[in-house]
Amino acid sequence: MKQKKPEPVKLHQKRIPVTATKTVLHFPGYTQHILFIGILFLMLSSLFFSVAYKGFYPQANDTIQWRAQAQSMLEYNKTHKDQALWDPNMFSGMPGYLVSLQNKYPFVENMTKVFDHVMKWRIFMLFFGVVGIYVLMIFLGFEPFIAFIIALAFAFTSNWAGLIEIGHNTKFRAIMYIPWLFYAIFYSRKKHNLLGLGLLSMFLIAQLRENHPQITYYTLIFMGLYWVFSFFMPERKDPANILSEREKITGKKNVTTFLLFTGIFVLALIIAALAVSNPLLSTYEYGQYTIRGGTSGLEKSYSQGWSFHPWEIISLAVPNFFGGVGQTYWGWMDFTQIYYYIGIIILLFAFIAVFKSKNRMVTFLAITTVIFTIMSFGKYFNLISDLLLKYLPMFNKFRVPATILILVQIMILVMAGFGIKTVIEKQKAGDHKFFKGIRLTFIITVILLAIVFLMGKPLFNHLKFASAPELAQYKLDDLKDIRAERMNMLITGTSNSLLLLLGGLALIWAYGKKKLPKLGFLILLSVIIFIDMWRIDSEFLKPINLQSPQDQQTQLEKTPVDDFLLQDKSIYRIFPLNTQIKGRWAYYHQTIEGYHGAKLKRYQQILENCIYAKLSEGKVNWNVINMLNVKYVLFEQMLPFPNLKPVYQSEQEKLIVFENMTALPRAWFVKNLIVEKQPKKIWGLLNSDTFNPAATAIVEENIKGVEMPVNTTAVLKTFDLHSLSFDVYTDKPAYLTISEIYYPAGWNAFIDGKKTPIYATNYILRGVVVPAGQHKLEMRFEPGSYNLSLKLSLIGILLSLLAVIGGTVLIYLKRKKVSL
Repeated sequence: MKQKKPEPVKLHQKRIPVTATKTVLHFPGYTQHILFIGILFLMLSSLFFSVAYKGFYPQANDTIQWRAQAQSMLEYNKTHKDQALWDPNMFSGMPGYLVSLQNKYPFVENMTKVFDHVMKWRIFMLFFGVVGIYVLMIFLGFEPFIAFIIALAFAFTSNWAGLIEIGHNTKFRAIMYIPWLFYAIFYSRKKHNLLGLGLLSMFLIAQLRENHPQITYYTLIFMGLYWVFSFFMPERKDPANILSEREKITGKKNVTTFLLFTGIFVLALIIAALAVSNPLLSTYEYGQYTIRGGTSGLEKSYSQGWSFHPWEIISLAVPNFFGGVGQTYWGWMDFTQIYYYIGIIILLFAFIAVFKSKNRMVTFLAITTVIFTIMSFGKYFNLISDLLLKYLPMFNKFRVPATILILVQIMILVMAGFGIKTVIEKQKAGDHKFFKGIRLTFIITVILLAIVFLMGKPLFNHLKFASAPELAQYKLDDLKDIRAERMNMLITGTSNSLLLLLGGLALIWAYGKKKLPKLGFLILLSVIIFIDMWRIDSEFLKPINLQSPQDQQTQLEKTPVDDFLLQDKSIYRIFPLNTQIKGRWAYYHQTIEGYHGAKLKRYQQILENCIYAKLSEGKVNWNVINMLNVKYVLFEQMLPFPNLKPVYQSEQEKLIVFENMTALPRAWFVKNLIVEKQPKKIWGLLNSDTFNPAATAIVEENIKGVEMPVNTTAVLKTFDLHSLSFDVYTDKPAYLTISEIYYPAGWNAFIDGKKTPIYATNYILRGVVVPAGQHKLEMRFEPGSYNLSLKLSLIGILLSLLAVIGGTVLIYLKRKKVSL
């Protein structure tokens, strides 16, 4: 008998609905989502009320220093149509791209300016991230209550509040886009449509425009790993709800689907790159000249600072095991101001997911978590870190390897959602073996808790409880007190975590034995997770540590020393020698100091090898100080240098102002040139007592047509952020040293309107050759990269918006057609 051929599957004939575990609360439509998101909003609003609505914020030195250093640029933007691109007040002048470069075209991140009238940006951005994680969990197929629990844990993860407290604002804002980017990449894999392209490019653009490339870099690594994993992922059973409809029906890997996803991913990256050309094109250009720039990137020991020691993994579960944060911290990092605590209950459910869930998304998240955790070890796992520094593009541009743990925290939160779902499924299936394992884990935890209670001090007494510098700094009696305090923190913290773990295990066991209904289980789970997270999160953003906007302005108000210095209307720089919060001085003055993580490499080398090296010997390198036009030196006590004249003393600030009688002007003609290309030899010349920058300039190439002048003048006529001019005269063709920082990517020089080369002089200054006679010398900062970036940025933003709008319209029309 001839068999009838099976009819081919028609992919369009049946629409596969998104399914999720049946919810325990029954509300129509989107009411559940509004309810849960509303609860989260109310919790954030009430617990952080002063920050959310009164405009109070932490007394963060980083914030004060940024505000001070950005002041000259902010003031410029108030009165000029063009954007401030150069900051003259910090480190003798530097590009302002990473100080305060405003985006010309508004985009998603500008929503905080709109909502700031309702909720201040810090808590609004936290709420934005919370909504993102909720949306992500719903998209992955979770019922609203589980999505709420994970969003609750995200909301009160102490890392976020810690970053707000210490003023790492750009990092915090960039992190809040990570859940949305997870959602966008998963959506693009599932739907591979125009909206997916729009969402992915939009959130990438928004995160990048927060100007914290390191967070985006790690996020892109996550996406790249997901792209690789997605090729092997398709299977008929799809509890994570991320396969395309075609793959769900066929149950097979579909190459076309994968290629569509790949195309969307690549195109989104291209659109994002275009859109963030402003400011990233300028930032990239600047990066080639900073301590992070070039092919070598950061010096290894510097880039691997704040590596996460493998033993500190314990602190993910026991937050105070190594002293927590601040002065009590005694781990392997130099210091830390934030917790990487994930939550013992969240970790419990994440482990349940890893070992009991068969979901391939959990497999991907677990593998990626292990990879990222190893990457965070940095110098404590040289086998891996050396390979990454050498072969992974741009990895050597960033420091603080522990930063990657931010993504680990978010991935573990998502895995915890799968763990909760697994417990519910095990209870429904009557899996007695699973719940016996929970009971056994409970018994083991009780034993561990008893050991800590009864043998805590003998058990941990072998630990040092002090960092290497503390061991060298403190006396034996002081160390005993320090050890006792930290021992108590360790025992208390461990006991609390174990008690909470017992509570979580008991809750699972009770639910498994049907002592609790599902609703009761989820409610109690929400409560215990909140208690777990809030016990650490509540240490930050306390009202006692907050200040009003008026308080910050008070900190930046003029002091008696400021008033004295500002009486001098000439153009000069100051050297705040060994004063606190050095960046603060940039609010009113041009200073050779400052605070920034991406200084010009040449300038940093001069600081380290010529200024600080001499100071460590109790000396001052007057060659460098003089050539930097330092007219005033600030110090707490009298200084024994004949060229310094005390001119003012402030009892209030405990500062003495010295006038440097040998300071050189903003520009001067020299009689001699020394050609030297080797940096170390140049530093040696600058450190030499026989070198005189007033008479000699060090250049790095042969310069022809320069003679020794007799009569010269150089008078500064105008000074602005982007331009300055001099009236100069020399009786012979001569070399003019200009006390402005050498930065070839944008500064141009013109003599009587004709462009002339700028030469690196004394390693960090500029120099030009001036023909004999009277001339006008102009210098203008006009980087071509910035103007190009504006055009590319507009194109990218428009493409992203068109994709979002067009994709939304297409979906609407498709659904309308189906409903008809």
